[in-house]
Amino acid sequence: MQREPFEPGVFRVLVCLLAFCLLVPSGLVLAQSSGQRWAVLVGVNEYTSLQHLKYCVADAGKLRDQLVASGFPRENVFLLVDRAARQVDQPFRANIQQRIGAVLAVAGKEDLVFIGFSGHGVHLDGKSYFCRWI
Repeated sequence: MQREPFEPGVFRVLVCLLAFCLLVPSGLVLAQSSGQRWAVLVGVNEYTSLQHLKYCVADAGKLRDQLVASGFPRENVFLLVDRAARQVDQPFRANIQQRIGAVLAVAGKEDLVFIGFSGHGVHLDGKSYFCRWI
């Protein structure tokens, strides 16, 4: 299976969303949303062509726990990590795109959507990509 990187705009949005949510106090972020709260979190430790990482899956899991503790309904927080029991919850490109698309399709105008990624990223030929598991 060949790796297909996400478009650079997607990477920038993910990085910006993650940075914004980490830098702004959680109460302020949550106060800005009067609707539902949704999250798609991706954690990748194992790579076929890159050095494996140790803590990204754990980081994504801890972030899920923190979001739930901060008021996100557990059923609205989706975790995609390597070695997930269900294949649909593994961080394949199609799974990530499907999950983000499904959340964006049901999220309302007043809803808060948080997308987080923990894993390798690369910058090639002036474009940024995150590296998902394959």
